[in-house]
Amino acid sequence: MNYPNRLTSDGVVQGENIITLKEYRYPIRLWQTELPGGLIDPGETAEQAAVREL
Repeated sequence: MNYPNRLTSDGVVQGENIITLKEYRYPIRLWQTELPGGLIDPGETAEQAAVREL
């Protein structure tokens, strides 16, 4: 699938620490660790969306 208005932020903070999210996915009944990300809203730059997602 192609998502042209989607981004994944890989923000590194304080040396080697990486921000991740741990979310429970009900359809597959598992916890998943993910990088922050989401859609870029209309009129928003990729940089603005990355800051919002972080």
